[in-house]
Amino acid sequence: MIKLEDYTKYHFDMEEELQDANKYPEIIQHKIEHQEFIDKLTSLKRDSKKDNLLLSLKTVDYLKDWTINHILESDKDFGEYLRNIEGF
Repeated sequence: MIKLEDYTKYHFDMEEELQDANKYPEIIQHKIEHQEFIDKLTSLKRDSKKDNLLLSLKTVDYLKDWTINHILESDKDFGEYLRNIEGF
């Protein structure tokens, strides 16, 4: 079974390669957001070993909020950029 961390890294790497190949002007900020998410995911995983229900609920809320906001803002901006570049 693929782990969340493995899939996240794979997804972010593929997305950043696509951004780089298309000279996306916001790639640096996007990479920063990705790295912040990976860092937070690592921290949450480490803290989850405390077996704390409140922490588990916080983790689910964080993951849900980050994913929704990232997709609706940063990824949406990238999609619009791709639609507007020549040949896409």
